[in-house]
Amino acid sequence: MPEILDYDPLTGETVTMQYGSDGSMTFCTSIDMEPIFDENKRVLLEADHKRQLKQSWVKYASGITNVLILKWRQEHGVDFFNENHWPRVMELLNSREYRKLKTTELVHDR
Repeated sequence: MPEILDYDPLTGETVTMQYGSDGSMTFCTSIDMEPIFDENKRVLLEADHKRQLKQSWVKYASGITNVLILKWRQEHGVDFFNENHWPRVMELLNSREYRKLKTTELVHDR
């Protein structure tokens, strides 16, 4: 059974450790995304995106956590903090897999 090493109430991230039968240790960082997805859905339904566009801003996504940033780097080779990778970040956000992170129906490419 995993042992909780740390919980960050600000981010909702939990770090656990588990010993393997071979003496190995496995560390895992996880986060419950459901509250973020619920809030994103609410914003998607309630936000006035046309007004935001007129004011030159739109809240595009929410919930891009440290866990997700690491996953994108490991699985897709995408560095969230590198502006040259932003076209790929937008492609991921617009994908079916990550659509629950979006807070708008708009599509941005960079």
